Amino acid sequence: MRDTDIAYSAGFFDGEGSITISMDKYLRLEVSVSQKHMPALLWFKRYIGGHIYQSEGYAAQWKLHGAKAIEFLLMIQPYLIEKASDAEEAIRIWAAKNDQQTMKAMVAERRRRRGRDVVEES
Repeated sequence: MRDTDIAYSAGFFDGEGSITISMDKYLRLEVSVSQKHMPALLWFKRYIGGHIYQSEGYAAQWKLHGAKAIEFLLMIQPYLIEKASDAEEAIRIWAAKNDQQTMKAMVAERRRRRGRDVVEES
């Protein structure tokens, strides 16, 4: 992938994307981009992978989960502005997933800072 493609995807994600982290029995991490303009989502799917989901009455969403989501965040991280700290936090939480106590504490701290109980989005 060219640097311009990476920068494009980072800019698009910065404006239209989100990072969701949830914790029940296991850590679940997802990145997504919501968009009514389907060609943009098809671009993400073609060049980055993932899936596109469409629910009636809602904008379509391109999504990546788990390790693939982290790979994406690591790739675009140098170009992020608005979501730079959220991406960094998601990467740190994912890196701690083999240390359940540390990971749970990090997710709880994120939840506390954001004032949310179960699902965290940025």
